[in-house]
Amino acid sequence: MPKDVFSPADSTPLNRRIILLGFVAVIFVVTALAVNSSWQINRIIKGYNSLLHQSVVLSHAVKTINFHLITMAIRLEHLVLAADAEQSNLMRDEIRATEVLIDSEYKIIDDLTDVKWARIGDGKALFLHWQALGSEIDQLLKAGKHTEAQQFSGNQARAHLAILKESIGALELLAHRQVDQYQHDSQRSSENITLVTIILAVLAIISVALLILQVWRTINIADQQRSKRQALIDQHILIAILDKEGRTKDVSSALCKFFGQWREELIDSPATFFLRDNEKDKLLKKNIISQISQGKAWRGEVSYLNLSGEKIWAESSIIPNFDEQSQIVGFTHVLHDMTNKKLASIDKLTGLLNRRSYDEILINQISLAVRNKIPIALAILDIDFFKRFNDLYGHPEGDVVLRKLGDVLAKAMQRPSDFVFRIGGEEFAILISGLDTSKLETFLNSIREKVLGLEIANKNSSVSPHLTVSIGAAILIQGAITAQQLYKTADRALYQAKVERNVVFVEDFSGEDLIESK
Repeated sequence: MPKDVFSPADSTPLNRRIILLGFVAVIFVVTALAVNSSWQINRIIKGYNSLLHQSVVLSHAVKTINFHLITMAIRLEHLVLAADAEQSNLMRDEIRATEVLIDSEYKIIDDLTDVKWARIGDGKALFLHWQALGSEIDQLLKAGKHTEAQQFSGNQARAHLAILKESIGALELLAHRQVDQYQHDSQRSSENITLVTIILAVLAIISVALLILQVWRTINIADQQRSKRQALIDQHILIAILDKEGRTKDVSSALCKFFGQWREELIDSPATFFLRDNEKDKLLKKNIISQISQGKAWRGEVSYLNLSGEKIWAESSIIPNFDEQSQIVGFTHVLHDMTNKKLASIDKLTGLLNRRSYDEILINQISLAVRNKIPIALAILDIDFFKRFNDLYGHPEGDVVLRKLGDVLAKAMQRPSDFVFRIGGEEFAILISGLDTSKLETFLNSIREKVLGLEIANKNSSVSPHLTVSIGAAILIQGAITAQQLYKTADRALYQAKVERNVVFVEDFSGEDLIESK
């Protein structure tokens, strides 16, 4: 069966929509997977960076505050133990400078916006209270109450300092705990991300699997439809695939049935375009190759012989096949069986075209000759004394003579543009174009001599002991003419030929001659 003769639509609109929706679903799932993973990871990174930054800042600030508190406690003791006013003032200045540094660290801590650092306010309140205690000690010193100042510093101030340090330490511990908590939350988020990712991945895999299944089903349905179409083509279309030389590479079953041969017989046959090895088919082959070698399709009516030797007819189309570089790689040969139609136009006794075909072809060939400005001739052939022959030998013998004469005439038609018809009992017509008067006379005389060469006895003939024919022909050299005018002119020439019998009489003329004769 010839493969891929046509390019069928392999999917219905519904299948196309399903496949499109499948692709959209896959893209959506994969995109959702990527966006979710990216968002979750970005959220974790931002949160971790933020928390890490706050923890580092808080830890540094706490350590700095703790250092300054120790420094300030030492300087406060120096202030209490100062020997003179100058040393006291120096200690007071250093204490104030340390308080400013501590206060700046608390401001840094205040800038941390996370509400989880609420305990910072408690630490700052303790620091402010510590400053108040320091001021009270300073007032006692200024009042000269050194003993009371030392006791106050050693008891209340030192106890408050311990509480303040504990508060500062709690802040640092809180920062570390917050980091640990966030790491725990991040771990849970990571697990959730992994779970969501797995779910989306499973959905993506399912979507892809469903899409592949749908595509597979669509391809399977398309293959089934293609197989059905190919089967229909194989059984009902006369088609063959030919190589560049016109030899058969593959044929349909319908074409095998048409020729009455097996596929292998047709493929192995050396025949080109299924034509026979005679002069007429050789000319036809040359005409076909001349046209299709230019990349043009050739179409025409062709007669073939089947395996039984019976003549069959087909309307033949030979179409070039091209590769991607527009080079001819072979041909597709499509035939349409015209045998029944042709048989209606064939004379059953002789196998020649009948009067019905004559009427159709004559008009077409005249029009073609006039359009192409080439000569066209109509010759009418009549068997001499055929009535006498039938009276003497009988009508069955007369039929034999008609068949033999039909064979002679058919073999004489060597070109696709040559036609021969049986238009009456013993009357035949030959339609031929492209010959001048001299060549036409030579051609017709060769037919007359071949008939005489059959040596069919006709004792009742007054011109020869054998069967003879008379031929009258009219050839249009130029101009236009009707079919009726051409026939009348040829019939007049036949009348002249029958005056002598066994002769050819040709009358040439132009369309202008007919107009002037009127």
